[in-house]
Amino acid sequence: SDPPNREKLRVIGGEDGCSGRVEIWHQGSWGTVCDDSWDMADANVVCRQLSCGSAVSALSEAAFGEGTGPIWLEKVHCKGTELSLWDCPAKPLFGKNCDHKEDAAVDCSGGGWRNIMKLTSDVKMFFLFFTLASSLIWTCLPFTGMTETTASTTTAGKTFLLPPFSHQMRN
Repeated sequence: SDPPNREKLRVIGGEDGCSGRVEIWHQGSWGTVCDDSWDMADANVVCRQLSCGSAVSALSEAAFGEGTGPIWLEKVHCKGTELSLWDCPAKPLFGKNCDHKEDAAVDCSGGGWRNIMKLTSDVKMFFLFFTLASSLIWTCLPFTGMTETTASTTTAGKTFLLPPFSHQMRN
């Protein structure tokens, strides 16, 4: 059966799930999108659909490597306000107008904090670093109400997986 709607779009090849080659699920298989007319409006829709913030860049020429399988779409023309890539006008690609050297990709600002790392011997203090618009952001964050047995980088990530306020923090 088909994946749920959110899984009908993915990015492959990046480190964080919010950057990479754009792939869509269609007719039972994953395929790529041709970079013909690929721009920031298209990339913004992809990033929003994946809950990955906004687009930092719309990439072309297989910036995250060449995909395999079918190339499902070309000439995507999003306005940038659509909720899904499927809402954007595009041309189905059945001919040989595009090859995998032209796979479209995105780099998104990210969906929140990643790479939580313990910094001190005090289990109630953690060093957080994450990327925002391809820049490294960091802060030390105290965890109140945690004991040595309950505090860990795993619980830190679960406790603070909230809508990011990272745009207010600087290194």
